[in-house]
Amino acid sequence: MSEPKILGIPKRQLLGNAGTALLRVKNTRGLTLDEMSEVMGRSDEAIAQYIAGETEMGFTVWLRACDTWDELTEYLAESAAERALRAKQRSLELDQPRRSQAA
Repeated sequence: MSEPKILGIPKRQLLGNAGTALLRVKNTRGLTLDEMSEVMGRSDEAIAQYIAGETEMGFTVWLRACDTWDELTEYLAESAAERALRAKQRSLELDQPRRSQAA
């Protein structure tokens, strides 16, 4: 029997994508698990399980997180291919042109 799908995505993959999105929010905002647990109303252990993609979270917990961190839905929508491309990107560090002193 095949794995159940949610919105056309296998359940395990969707949990992993949600966990990756939560991890990106945690890392980009410099949050601790305790800070995230305060917002989401769950223990820091539960937040760690969500990030690991091991546990489903309730709808209201997800909405609290999305309401606080609006980039979360954008991160969730990002595909694995887009994440891989973003990981390969490097910043382009060019020297700024110097202004000439002649006037």
